[in-house]
Amino acid sequence: MKPFLFLLAALICSCSAPKPNLPPNKKTVRLTVYWKAEDGWTRRGFTSTGEPLISYKTIAADPKDFPYYTKVEIPEFGIKGSVVDTGSALRTRKAAREMGRDVPVLDLYVEKRQDALDFIKGKPYFVDVYYSEPEQKR
Repeated sequence: MKPFLFLLAALICSCSAPKPNLPPNKKTVRLTVYWKAEDGWTRRGFTSTGEPLISYKTIAADPKDFPYYTKVEIPEFGIKGSVVDTGSALRTRKAAREMGRDVPVLDLYVEKRQDALDFIKGKPYFVDVYYSEPEQKR
């Protein structure tokens, strides 16, 4: 009888075990990509906050939706990055609204144009992202 009780106790404990280590908040967003030669800031290799551009880590968003330095995870694609850039099309949600939805737009930086286009090809337009509140800038 004791092994049964031990097994039952283990099952009860495992049901209340913490979920995978994802940030606490979740939003559905329109995911887009951008690359180095698109405008003057990116050609110089920096974001609007002055941070260096890092492929698959630098994310641009409307600061009203995702304040600067918000940590973002896109588990579907194995992406973990930070919001350190913005742009006018992100503030107007142009890419999402053109597809009939009014959700935030996240723009992922990929250094080379062809790599960016290859990455986004075949991916869903709308994805769930997990994010945590921004920490104070270093």
